[in-house]
Amino acid sequence: MLPTFLRPKATLTTIVEQDHAVWLTPLLILSVLALVAVLASGPARMSAVQMGATLPPDFQYYPPEMQQQYLDAQAQQSSPVLIYVLPAIGAVLGVWLGWLLLGVILHLAFTISGSGSRTLTILNLVGWASLPLALRSVIQIVFTLVTRQAINGSGLSGLVPAEATGATAIMGIALGFIDIFTIWQMVLLFIGAGPASGLNRRKATLVTLAACIIMLALAVLPGYIGARLSGISTSGGFFF
Repeated sequence: MLPTFLRPKATLTTIVEQDHAVWLTPLLILSVLALVAVLASGPARMSAVQMGATLPPDFQYYPPEMQQQYLDAQAQQSSPVLIYVLPAIGAVLGVWLGWLLLGVILHLAFTISGSGSRTLTILNLVGWASLPLALRSVIQIVFTLVTRQAINGSGLSGLVPAEATGATAIMGIALGFIDIFTIWQMVLLFIGAGPASGLNRRKATLVTLAACIIMLALAVLPGYIGARLSGISTSGGFFF
């Protein structure tokens, strides 16, 4: 792990020269940290749900059945399944699906550009180039444990007003996926793209940048559709 940060060019060159899968280690690290992050932020999410739980006006005049249904719905919002289980499943799936999707897109982009690289080589590269995201998870876990607050508004999404609509809303969602760690990840991909693809450095860098843009567009699309359907603006969170 440390050589990936300290000597990225030599380390990534060694990684892409492997003829077998070596992506499991970084994926396991990212998955474990994703689970720890969910556990660390669970109490903060639980507190936020409880503080936001309010009774509707004239609740005392509701029939007993309706009152019980409302209270049951409030209780479900703070259930362990919603606070821990579902977020944990989503976090782990985000790690693995994000890695696989970016690897496939990058491989297809290299193939179209005339590269003879193997899918396994690109998946190895994407896995190890994603280690900066592990560092981000560690920082977020420490922040959550120290402040006892959940992290709201990922990446640079805070630069766009929460009530933004239209193209500005799309920009806010996209900025939610961009921070210093995803930029660091892209830099590592640029470094390893040449040795992995066999293309010259300039062409490999441009192809990698195009693949990252496509990945970002695919990541933004579900969030934007969800925001339009719910009538609110949201941003970020999926593994990039």
